[in-house]
Amino acid sequence: LISAGAPVASAWFADRQIGPTLIAHGTPGQQRRWLPGIRSGKARWCIAMSEPDAGSDVASLRTAARRDGDTWRISGTKVWMSGAANAHWCYLVARTNPDAPPHRGLSEFVVDMASPGIEVGPITDATGNDHFCEVRLNDVVVPGGALVGTEGESFRQIMGQMEHERG
Repeated sequence: LISAGAPVASAWFADRQIGPTLIAHGTPGQQRRWLPGIRSGKARWCIAMSEPDAGSDVASLRTAARRDGDTWRISGTKVWMSGAANAHWCYLVARTNPDAPPHRGLSEFVVDMASPGIEVGPITDATGNDHFCEVRLNDVVVPGGALVGTEGESFRQIMGQMEHERG
């Protein structure tokens, strides 16, 4: 994409991280729902991992997802989310088991950025660029079918996703 001059900024995370993760860990229904938008470049994605006081230490994440019948309710704050202000979808990591050891009890979700309870605020960097964002989630309802992979096994899945990011 880069060598051809394609406008990759809005789809960069989707192309290099989200798509391969959905192929590896998503259900067939999730793949049918989200891969076409990634492939066409029409869907804009962001990734929600980093948090205040945790940075990129995934094991220290505090954003919580609690099961509520057939849905999940997610609350917490994420920072340094590139492109969140314009994203359609968010690939989010949250703690689903607060009693598990730090590297366990984390799960991954696809969250619709138009969901009620999501507040996005830009973070302006030293160059004046504001593509980084802080995102607050206040009791955001996410369908049960938005859980990607195995509940509580996000850390293992994230390590694979990071291979794609750095690859």
